[in-house]
Amino acid sequence: MAERPVDIRHVTKRFGDLAAVADLTFALEPGTITGFLGPNGAGKSTTLRMIGGLLRPTAGSVELFGIRPETPGLADHSATCPRIRPFSPISPAGTT
Repeated sequence: MAERPVDIRHVTKRFGDLAAVADLTFALEPGTITGFLGPNGAGKSTTLRMIGGLLRPTAGSVELFGIRPETPGLADHSATCPRIRPFSPISPAGTT
């Protein structure tokens, strides 16, 4: 069986007294398409930042294809997309 693309086990991320993510566990199987849905402040962006290696969990483990995102040299073979705004406000010509 192929390695799971994402395997998260008992992940918690705290910012001071605030638990942005609390004891999250899930795994994605190869070939699946997954979306993160939830209200503002639910921990979606924090979880994706931990998967991308931009944040380290306070507790628990994150693995991508069996490798932890903080593994030395892994960043040389991966990329994350910064927050982008695909549609900028458009002004009529000559009204800038």
